[in-house]
Amino acid sequence: CVAASDCASGFCADGVCCNGACGGACEACNLPGLEGGCSPRPAGTDVENGCGAYTCDGAGRCGSGCASGAECGSGSNCLSGTCTPKRDESRACASGADCASGFCADGVCCDGACSGTCEACNAAATAGTCTPVADGKDPAQECGAGLCSGSTACDTTCASGADCKAGFRCDLGSCIARTFLGVACSSASECGSGFCTDGVCCDAACAGPCEACNAPGAAGTCTTSGAGTDPANDCGAAFCTGASSCDLSCASGAECDVGGSCLSGTCVGSEPNGSGCASGAECTSGLCVNGACAPAGSCGAADACSGAKANGATCALGADCASGFCVDGLCCNRACGGTCEACNVPGDEGGCTPIPGGTDPASECGGNWCVGGVAACTAPCVVDADCKGGRFCSAGTCVSSRSGGQACSSVSQCASGFCTDGVCCNSDCTGPCKACNVAGRLGTCAETTAGTDPANECGGGFCSGTGACDATCTGESECKATSDCVGGSCSGPKGNGLACGSGLDCASGFCVDGVCCNQACDGDCEACNLPGDVGGCTPHAAGTDPEGECGLDTCGGDGACRTVACRSGGDCKVGTRCV
Repeated sequence: CVAASDCASGFCADGVCCNGACGGACEACNLPGLEGGCSPRPAGTDVENGCGAYTCDGAGRCGSGCASGAECGSGSNCLSGTCTPKRDESRACASGADCASGFCADGVCCDGACSGTCEACNAAATAGTCTPVADGKDPAQECGAGLCSGSTACDTTCASGADCKAGFRCDLGSCIARTFLGVACSSASECGSGFCTDGVCCDAACAGPCEACNAPGAAGTCTTSGAGTDPANDCGAAFCTGASSCDLSCASGAECDVGGSCLSGTCVGSEPNGSGCASGAECTSGLCVNGACAPAGSCGAADACSGAKANGATCALGADCASGFCVDGLCCNRACGGTCEACNVPGDEGGCTPIPGGTDPASECGGNWCVGGVAACTAPCVVDADCKGGRFCSAGTCVSSRSGGQACSSVSQCASGFCTDGVCCNSDCTGPCKACNVAGRLGTCAETTAGTDPANECGGGFCSGTGACDATCTGESECKATSDCVGGSCSGPKGNGLACGSGLDCASGFCVDGVCCNQACDGDCEACNLPGDVGGCTPHAAGTDPEGECGLDTCGGDGACRTVACRSGGDCKVGTRCV
């Protein structure tokens, strides 16, 4: 057919005589095998492009919600049950289906797959563009012991430990694991155990008297010196007991070391009163007070007439301690002045020990924490958890607040005090047609591009490109698909009773019988275009069936076909009779 007048039914739709008007975007009268009957188009299709972001639901209507991207148009994806236009580059995403480019990398829509070594799509200044990871960084842990070179490759050589990850050192141009026990070292940072003692990596601090980590045949293991020996000269005038301590008692000078003598049952050294000392064993008097050999019976500043204290005892000066070291208020087995090490760690008082991870009692690490197990700080940081409370990890550094363009979830994270569109912004940027995540201008409140409206702020129209909505139009192309240009303005979704092509045209969301309707109105024997109530879903009069939905029967006047037996021909359609 060409016109309705060609058809006995009075309806010509999709080029064939049809049993009804069949004018919805998701219904057709020429579907194969169903020609002549107005039938719903298959779900997931939108042949007439009348459903906007959605597709047909298989029941003759445009979808209004979604469970997957298959229910959305080609330019949209299903997010939180709503078909949403796919996102531009640099916008947050969960998969490539969320992005217009088809690529989601590092949590943002990207201009490519960005799956190579040492490349990322979420760098603050170039979000949305796949760029090489900065030299000396490796956020995705792709380079093993080393770091990225600044190009799309790992740096395979090193010049110093700074070129290697934490836990590794630079040796002959290569990053290798910190030295194993017994191997020569110059600092604790070179050793996997965290201890460098007597010039080798050791299994413990091994700094007590009569202890050594370089004993022949036992290098790397802390061992005690044998009784009657003192190879490290830890005991001054005396000898080791064989149990990590000095035997200062004696009955004669033969029981004292070379240069020592037996005084009142104690081995003492040869230093005269007034000489510098670290312990009483160095002095002929047997007493070291405030760092100097003192006459027997002298008292120290604390009026405690006693010898030097053992490791773990409280102290004020190194002279108070047998070891000569007073650290963190306790006599300590060594100087213990490195980063993130202390002599008062609970459970190991008196032994210089790495400070537990996630703490920093001496505030040595700035915004970072101590690593734990190793005397070092967590630098560079990788995640916010590597930083102290209230600080954030930004490009490997713990900062008190994030700068413009960096990702945020609350205003407290941003130096500017504004978190807008998921990034730290230079203002609140809340006006219409403004955004802080425009590609190339991240962190700066910028005008939305003319002819777009990503935040759907302009009703039926688009943004003007000047930070405002364009309130005027000269044609339909200047309005959204759901709006019309009426009287120089984009009308927006239409009210009930106005002509429509799909539910997207209507404020109610329902386009029925060619007009915007107050409800779905898809039952038998009801219509939305009846004279006197256009736009309201109304039952057909009893005894009629203008849409041919009741077979040989007629409508009952209640919006449905009669379901009771006919009693006379008046209950049946013209040309039929009641039998």
